[in-house]
Parts: sequence; structure tokens; C-alpha cells
Amino acid sequence: HRWHGERRAKAQGRSGNVNIYEMHLGSWKMREGDAGYMNYRRIADELAPYLTVMGYTHVLLMPVAEYTSDGSWGYEPCSYYAPTTRYGRPDDLVYFVEKMHESGIGVIFDWVAAGFAADEHGLCRFDGGVLYESGYGERSFNFAYPAVRSFLASSALFWLREYRADGLRICRGGESPESAEFFGKLCTLVHEEFPEALMITDGAAGEGFDLACDSTWAGEAMEYFGADSALRGALPEKLAKAGQNAILPIAHGDVTLGKGSLLEKMHGEYEEKFAKMRAFLAYMAAFPGGKLLFMGTEFAPFSEWSFEKPLEWFMLGYEKHAKMKQYVKELNLLLARCPELYDGGYELLETEGVLAFRRIFSDGGELIAVINFSAEKKADYTLRVPRRGFYEEIINSDNPRYGGANVRNGIIKARNIRIEGDPAAELKIDLPANGALIFERKREARLEGKFNLRK
Repeated sequence: HRWHGERRAKAQGRSGNVNIYEMHLGSWKMREGDAGYMNYRRIADELAPYLTVMGYTHVLLMPVAEYTSDGSWGYEPCSYYAPTTRYGRPDDLVYFVEKMHESGIGVIFDWVAAGFAADEHGLCRFDGGVLYESGYGERSFNFAYPAVRSFLASSALFWLREYRADGLRICRGGESPESAEFFGKLCTLVHEEFPEALMITDGAAGEGFDLACDSTWAGEAMEYFGADSALRGALPEKLAKAGQNAILPIAHGDVTLGKGSLLEKMHGEYEEKFAKMRAFLAYMAAFPGGKLLFMGTEFAPFSEWSFEKPLEWFMLGYEKHAKMKQYVKELNLLLARCPELYDGGYELLETEGVLAFRRIFSDGGELIAVINFSAEKKADYTLRVPRRGFYEEIINSDNPRYGGANVRNGIIKARNIRIEGDPAAELKIDLPANGALIFERKREARLEGKFNLRK
């Protein structure tokens, strides 16, 4: 197979916009009539243009190393050097990765080091005794054994070398001094050979990992945004304090096994659920950190994910769901064009009833996000900002094109004020109920004769 090295380099990267589409290969789509799984090649041919149009930078595949039980979703592997035959042959997976790279999409594999299957044909009691595992009855790796560390490091490098993955998300399981030492050395090995590869952990950042999925943020954010607007307490500190090297995930584990889809988590009747979900996604897009969204969430299904059936693509025949998909697409494209959102600074402006914060880039670019947690519209709301000038509303979750009620602002001029002798400015804005706005500060010279300003 002829590899396009320059395309691989373009697809991956440890800096810049990281906007990940997480997927389970078997249930993204199935063959006509739900007649089984599609081949890696066919999935690639349909997925690559979809991700390109939707504005994602990476696809994260739930485990592709061979496993026995469909119900494990691949997280109990029985082979660490062979892709699952459910979707075809090894060269079909090669085709999948190459197809993604041709479209500029990076490929990240889930790589499981937390444990392994109990199947007799796997690693468990491989020689009749505890060889890979840490004790009888357990299926977790013994990181104290040099042979186990060598086996795992070789496996991780195998997927990067042979299948040209652009990164690995490491499913680590429990913490121990031996595992911390191993993962630190593994990240060093990977980055020595593949400097741009993304090493992502499902635990705390550190030990050489580039990024960490912040599941604590996800839990608190979904609970707070989804709550009854009248009963919300104070904004949790986690939702206003930017983390380091974080990925903000709405992952497969958040939308299955009785937890409900993201839309279903939102409190209220039909319209309110969609409004809250749109506000949540705008906040997620604007808040510091990489982004990860599980497949299907982009069109707001009511049903939670099940590995046994394909996504409910027919929902796109309903207006609200089609408009949500368009909204997610436009948020993704905003992320791609605004370095303020992926490589900019962060400054908190307000947290009482309304969350407002700035994202600032080194070239002077500036965005301001404002989220209204109330079920009531706030007309002529005063927001103090550090800089005067013109602010253009570039995302409004209440826009009718996304399914909203059309409380909009256009372009607003920030008026000069003084607070205890310090110069500042204020914006008068209309905040939609359960809505989110993102403003871009404009250079006045670029506005002459072009826009009608909101009074």
C-alpha cells in the first residue's frame, strides 16, 4: 500500500483545532435492511465526505483490536495485534485510514490497556498460570513485569506503524505507580518515533499524555444544562474554570446503558429540550479544550445509543433534528476558522445567572460567549467587557435556521464607561431564553457602510 506521508502529517497534530467524532464502526450504519455490518471500505467511502462537510478534524474509533463479545464494544480484546474481522480484512482497515487521510481527517484508535477478555484463546492464564495478569481471577495487566510492558508497548507502536493511526486514546483502568511509569515511558517512545501523534488518556493528564478526556466536566455540564431552569443552583466552578490539556467529551458512555441521549437529558418539553441542547453545544464549542462528540449526537436523537442497531438517520426527516445537525456543522466550522477557540486565552466575565467569558488570540482577535441559564428572555441585558468597539453576533442558538424563536442582536457597539477610574465598556444585548450567543469583536474600519447597527 502506498502511503501519503504528507497527508498523514496534515491529518494529525498535537496543536491546533482538535474536534473529534467518536464512533462505533458497527452501528454507525448497517447494510440495507439491517443485514449486518458494513465493510471498512464502504464505511470509509461514506464517512470521509460526511466528516469533511461537518467540519470534524479527527475520527476516534472504538476498539478495533479483535474481540469476542459484541456486548463488550471491543473493550475486552482477545488480540492486541489484529484488527477485528467484523468489518473486513486488515487491508480494508488500511484503506479506511488512507481514505480519512486523503480527506485531511486524523484517525485515532481506542487502545485498551485496562484489561483483557477471559476467553481461553486470549491472554487470560495464557500458559496456565498468571502471565500477563496481576493475579488469579483478575484480567488486568501486571505492569511490574518487563515482558508485559514490552508486549504492550510493541502493540501500541504496531497500530501507529502498520495502520498509520494518528493517535491513541488509552483506556488505562486503575492507577498504580507501575502503570504510571509504564505510560510515561510509552508516551516518550511514541513521541520519539511519531512526534505529532496524539496520546490521549481517559484519566488525569500528565505522564507524557498530550490530552485528557475530562469526564468530570462532562458529567457536571450535562447535569447543569439539563436541569430545570427554575431549580438550578449556582454555576459549578468546573464549568467556568478552564482546565489544562483537556478534551471536553460527550462520549459513548454518556449516551447509553440507561443514561439517555444528550437531548433526552435536557429538562422540559419538546422546544425547551432543543433550546437547552443548542445552548450546551455553543458553550462546549466556546469553552477551552478539544472537543469530542459521539456519533449521532449531532442530529439530537431521543433514543440512546445501542450497539445492536444503526443510528436513527431517519430522524433527519424531522425539521428540529435536521436543523440541529446544521447547527453542529456551523459550530464546527466556527471552531475551524477561529484560533481564539482552540489556541486562545480565556477570561471569565460573569457567572451569576448568565455565564460570559472571553477568548482572545495573540493577533488581537477576540470572541465573547454569553449563555443565559434562565427560561426567560433577558432584554437589554448589560454585559461589561474590557474593550470598546463593535461586536458582531456570529452564533445565536435562537436563530430560526437552527430551530430557535429568533431573539437576535446583529452588530452592537460597546459603549464607554468608567468603573472606579478604570476604562471599560458595556454591551446591551437581548438574551434568548435558555440561549447562547457568541460575538466577535470587529475592527471598526471593516464595518464602514457594510452593516446596520443595532440601536
